[in-house]
Amino acid sequence: MLINNADHRTSIFKNLISVIMIFMLIIMNSPIISFALYWNMEDVITLHIKLSLLDNKPLPNAEIIVKPTIYSTHEYTGKTNNDGVATITTEYNAITKTVYIKVYYWIYGEIYSGKINVDNENITITLNYTIFKTSINIYNEYLEPASITYKLLYVFGNNQTMLLENNTATTQILINGVIDNHYLLLNNNTLQNYVLQLNTMEKHSITIRFNQEIIEEKKIIVDTHNPIVSVERSTYSIRKINHEYFYKILLTINICDGVNTEDTRLYVKYYYPKEKEQEPFKIYLAGFKTNGSTTISIYNVSSSGIINETNKTLILNITAVDPSGKSTTLFKTIYLSILTKPNHTSTTTTTTTITTKYSIGKNTSTASNTLFSTNTSNLSTSYFNPPHSGGGEAEALAYIYYLGPIISATLLLYEFIRLRLGE
Repeated sequence: MLINNADHRTSIFKNLISVIMIFMLIIMNSPIISFALYWNMEDVITLHIKLSLLDNKPLPNAEIIVKPTIYSTHEYTGKTNNDGVATITTEYNAITKTVYIKVYYWIYGEIYSGKINVDNENITITLNYTIFKTSINIYNEYLEPASITYKLLYVFGNNQTMLLENNTATTQILINGVIDNHYLLLNNNTLQNYVLQLNTMEKHSITIRFNQEIIEEKKIIVDTHNPIVSVERSTYSIRKINHEYFYKILLTINICDGVNTEDTRLYVKYYYPKEKEQEPFKIYLAGFKTNGSTTISIYNVSSSGIINETNKTLILNITAVDPSGKSTTLFKTIYLSILTKPNHTSTTTTTTTITTKYSIGKNTSTASNTLFSTNTSNLSTSYFNPPHSGGGEAEALAYIYYLGPIISATLLLYEFIRLRLGE
């Protein structure tokens, strides 16, 4: 029997091409095989996940979401019990023997995310939080107990949630760390989000952000009083120079505002009746003195000018403004017309009459920042599935994507060789 050499060579090439294609399919499709095995029921596991805080306390009422990979659209959820444990049956990545876990808790949203090995079905996750417990005393700027009512808010971005409200006047705020069966969580990132809205008996509204100093000192100082202003001494004099009379005014003014004294600013201006406001006085900080534990700022102020021929009366406006914007104003009248003799000098005694003026807007304490938004709304937490696959699925799809052109190129090569041999 004669064997056609062309047919024999064609048969050899066909077999060779078949072997090459099978080899390439095995290599290229190994991830696909793994991907298929990935969804096999043998890759399901029941995990017992325990959440603990830094002080070893369990975290109940937390929602745990488990996914086989970070990009998987399959997810399995459970909620921790009073022991901080959630039991979840889930698929897992059979290649790496891991799952991806996220933890959501109450107003805080996502508080943990990470990849966990599932060689052991009992998993313990220690969260970077402690329980927020504190006792804070409220004082005014003179370090005397101050009566307040308060609200405790948790502010995150544009959202805020009211946690506590106390409408009974108190000088102490106690926070025990538990609200509505949830823990108040504390770490360096959440401390600033706790905000106290204080209302004093003087009807001042004050907002305080918690910081480390407040936690350590266990004390909040609220600015409830207006500055105290007094004129210790005032001297007026008139001198005649080149047929014109010039007056000179010298004042010594004391300011007291407790711990805010050194940050309280003094402004002094004078007016002619029915005329526009004149230039302000020159003001010099002469120093400080103490009265018991209270500091007093001493200012020297001066001004001079030509006596108005039609009106020899000046009205002084002496105003002290504290850091929160509250102010105290003294109006003092000086009758220069009574100083009829040139080079005459008049000295007055201490003036302590005080009128009060409140500036528009909210007042803040010396240890706080002002929050302008105080409407309460719930902080919402949204869960979403990524719009694409990833992990093992993504690798498989990528291989499938490239497999088509490779197979096509192999078939074209086969047809080319077959046609050549057929010649």
